[in-house]
Amino acid sequence: MKVFVILLLLCICRAGFAEEAAELLYFRPGNYSEKHFSLIEMPNGFEELKVMNSQFRGTVFDFWDEYLEIDWKSCDLTDALFLSGAMNMPQEQLVKTRNFRMKSFPLGLGQTSLKGLDLTDFEFSNGDFRSLDLSESRMKNAFFLNCQPPKMTMAQWRETRNFTSGNFDQLEFFGSERWSQIDLSRTVWHGTRFRNGQKLISRLNFAADAVLEDAAFLQCDLTPSKELTLEQVKSTWNYKTGRLHLCRWPKHIAEALETEYFGDPITSGLRLKDPQGVTGGKEHPETVCLTGKIALHFSVPQPFFWFENADCPTSFFTLGSSMNQRMGLFIDCRFVPTQQKNWETQWDLSRTAFLGCRLADLPEKSLEDTIFVNCDLSKARNLTLEQVKSTWNYKAGRMSLCKWPEYIEKALEEEEKAKAQEEKK
Repeated sequence: MKVFVILLLLCICRAGFAEEAAELLYFRPGNYSEKHFSLIEMPNGFEELKVMNSQFRGTVFDFWDEYLEIDWKSCDLTDALFLSGAMNMPQEQLVKTRNFRMKSFPLGLGQTSLKGLDLTDFEFSNGDFRSLDLSESRMKNAFFLNCQPPKMTMAQWRETRNFTSGNFDQLEFFGSERWSQIDLSRTVWHGTRFRNGQKLISRLNFAADAVLEDAAFLQCDLTPSKELTLEQVKSTWNYKTGRLHLCRWPKHIAEALETEYFGDPITSGLRLKDPQGVTGGKEHPETVCLTGKIALHFSVPQPFFWFENADCPTSFFTLGSSMNQRMGLFIDCRFVPTQQKNWETQWDLSRTAFLGCRLADLPEKSLEDTIFVNCDLSKARNLTLEQVKSTWNYKAGRMSLCKWPEYIEKALEEEEKAKAQEEKK
């Protein structure tokens, strides 16, 4: 049963002088256990919502506003489930929630603590965790996704699934975390996805002793990395594949290698959602970002068109001349086969990074050093084992970062069995 609660008014109180008056809205005390709240928010004109003397055992909250004030001592939130928003909850209450029992926090945790706990297999996502105190906590196989992570020690980061899998995609750092004395080889870095009108770049600070062999930096800002050396940069995927332009490097690196960050088209250019019609017979001179369902007819190639979070027709004429193809980056694109001339004979996808994409068909050409992170290739019917072996994923031992076709996974398993038998001889 869902309870839509916007105003539960017991009384309105005024405090202080008239010009400084503050209105308080009180949540009506009661037993709300096993209910489902879609929304609790303050009405216009009120500064605080007080929640007191209430039972919320097993209650589900679709959204929780961190500015709602609750008297945690007089309220019982045992087994309550919070699905989105943000909260500031004392640790003794937080550990009683269903979120803690399920090891999942899909919302931000503000001025609160999970200090000194075993957080093995916990997942933190879709929020700001920078103020969360995780000191002295065990982080084995913990995972952070689409969020601003909390401050942790290098030892704690080494325990996380982000580190062991090499997946630092959809994480926003602010440059205050200094990555030192840590092996970050074969990792992929990218900021948070476009949401709530924003897409935030990740600012990273690497010490000179951080190992960055074959690491890929995609739309990241490394200007805080004042200690970064040329040797470190030259060991990265970006340098080896000629994709330095996908990252903003420190000034001394950018000048030495004569490179410049190409920017983020989804935030800097014209953005069109669900575009339809005909592009016309002329090349568009400025960057245009296309999102949603693409129903455009391309009469001429459009090299300044950028596709992101889009259903893309897999035709060379549409995508092979796009800014994505030239820059070597596709983000959250779903590739839809068309009846047009397909990309399989003309489009080179080598040295390209795919993040969060779904692909049903791939060209019968080299995927040399191509990166697939959080992608679904399970429906790719014509993908060959040779192509897979040429990817960055296979060479870096990061096959787990992508969902592969079942026949590819079986073929790789058979190879591993054959190798194991050979070693026994």
